[in-house]
Amino acid sequence: MQTTLSPQPINKLIHCAQGNLQYIFNRSKFLQELSLRVNQSLPKEIGSYCTVGNIRGSFLILYTDSDSRASLLRYYVPTIIRDIQQYLKTTISYKIKIRIQPLLFDSD
Repeated sequence: MQTTLSPQPINKLIHCAQGNLQYIFNRSKFLQELSLRVNQSLPKEIGSYCTVGNIRGSFLILYTDSDSRASLLRYYVPTIIRDIQQYLKTTISYKIKIRIQPLLFDSD
């Protein structure tokens, strides 16, 4: 006999998440908050084209949509590092890697 499960609202699934799903949800939320923090530390014309890809150990990976914006972002690396250290309440000396990922952002 086949059992059919009725669809559940996503909010209920997230609220009841356990194990790996809970870890993925929490990690995703943390990276979104970190992206917001990085965006707030940058001028609007650059911040809206920058997102945090990951943070692991002392490496922070940022994504942007073009080489020219990646070059501009490099000028703000000291500011980003300082703001991330304050936000995470740490003295870890982060190294930032900037990657180009054009499809993550809407075209101008």
